[in-house]
Amino acid sequence: MKTKIFFIALLSAMCLSCDSDEMKYESQFEKSFQEWQKFKTSADNSYAYTVTQGSWVGITSETTLVISGGKIVQREFILRQINYDTNGALEIIEEWTEDEANLGSHKRGADLLTLDEVYHKAQTDWLLKREGADTYFQTKNNGLISSCGYSYQKCADDCFVGINITNITSL
Repeated sequence: MKTKIFFIALLSAMCLSCDSDEMKYESQFEKSFQEWQKFKTSADNSYAYTVTQGSWVGITSETTLVISGGKIVQREFILRQINYDTNGALEIIEEWTEDEANLGSHKRGADLLTLDEVYHKAQTDWLLKREGADTYFQTKNNGLISSCGYSYQKCADDCFVGINITNITSL
């Protein structure tokens, strides 16, 4: 319990210490971070969230991470590709589930991050101001992060660095 309180205090202090000259969407981030703290408490830090990724070539993936008591306990992955022989229908080309015993054993899939770590990465990397880059931040998951990251303006294909979260649910 002391570790949990210390971590919350540390993360809150880090949020308050951000220099607005270095971070984009700071006030929106702060508001979302507060919503995250409320959600985490109400869910007893047990939840699942789904990360989506897509490419201009017609490949999409979904990774669902399950967190229980603040610890990642499962990661599920589905990779789909457009099948042009069937009028562009998506077909599953890879699917797997990892449990606590083999987390991280597959190379594909979203990084093994709790939402605490997602918020930390948003604050310390994805939302930092960068020369020649566009930064994005959305909170379409009831005030929680739904899209956060950046892409360089002179990049042509699949340039987004960050995270897209389509669903967050308590367990």
